[in-house]
Amino acid sequence: MYENLNYKTLLSNLVYLFCYCDYQKRISLVSKESESNALERIEGKVPNYYKDNIWFNIKSCISDLELMAYRNILRGKNIEIESIIEWFFKEFLLEKFNINEFVFNAPQQNLLVFEKCRFVAPEIEGILRQYELYVENGKIEDKMRQLSSKPLEFENIKSLVSKKYIYAKDHEEYKNAAWLMFSYDCLLACYEDMDYFNFNQLLANEIVHYSSYEEHRKPMLDWLLEHKYIRKENDILKNDNLTRLEIFRDLYLNEVISYHNCELEKQREIDNLLQLGILESDSTLFSRPEQFFLNYVLKSTFENSLELRNKYVHGTQPSRSEEKEHWWNYNTFLKLILIIIIKIHDDLSIDQKLKQRDLNQNSQI
Repeated sequence: MYENLNYKTLLSNLVYLFCYCDYQKRISLVSKESESNALERIEGKVPNYYKDNIWFNIKSCISDLELMAYRNILRGKNIEIESIIEWFFKEFLLEKFNINEFVFNAPQQNLLVFEKCRFVAPEIEGILRQYELYVENGKIEDKMRQLSSKPLEFENIKSLVSKKYIYAKDHEEYKNAAWLMFSYDCLLACYEDMDYFNFNQLLANEIVHYSSYEEHRKPMLDWLLEHKYIRKENDILKNDNLTRLEIFRDLYLNEVISYHNCELEKQREIDNLLQLGILESDSTLFSRPEQFFLNYVLKSTFENSLELRNKYVHGTQPSRSEEKEHWWNYNTFLKLILIIIIKIHDDLSIDQKLKQRDLNQNSQI
């Protein structure tokens, strides 16, 4: 793991070994309703609260400890995470995407950790403002960067590509199909002496007979049969319309799909569902779950927000003597910058891939 100490490999370790994101480059550290138990879902209905849960807190603790350990190991090899971050913005973006205007200033290592926090908090905002300018103008001019003073809203930071993220609309067909097929609370998952996590899992692993269900549960099966999410072969029930089911399952578990990181077959079915008004798309750098997560950590959007950015920028942070808390906060700031790097790299990579595809298609005409 540590034999190759070039910065590209060291940065990739955070993505692939520490699971900061999944195969669609969706950040894995966000809170998901699908990871909440029944009690947490009830508590999560409190207005204006970030819907955290036990699994979200476990993921946060693990990622904090992993990054802290990783930093200590690299420091033993005279490498600082801050240097890797600087390399990404100053060298990698130029080499890979021909972007040479990015400015990122890492705090000096001899600063107190309290001072590092105060230094790096506005740098996060600076990174995102620069990317906003790049998306809007195709370049980052120093004068434009200095003139940009509007409040930074994560939901307003646009992507370079259209149809970036896919979400389920408040549509009866999606709500019914997702609940019946993928919810643990749906009674269809209970079959004879077996109790699977959901009905979809039951069908994938067992021979299930329509006639074995009680009459009061058959209307749910009939709805699924009518809408072709399952089929009946000689009384045996089987999954049907597998691509659509996989899309609905992904949305039920993760709340968002990264369209351009999907297989072509899924993209075609997503396009069909967009036409039917069952799904909707948006084009932002961060998905909605990621926006909520960043607002929770950095700003005062939620009643239970950590407000790390606001505390250090506005001088309401813990006292200098609380060094341990400052260390954990600084670790969190670095983690957020690494998350932003993942999202920027993904956005630029998709844009580059689409432009190359269009170029190849035009050359064949």
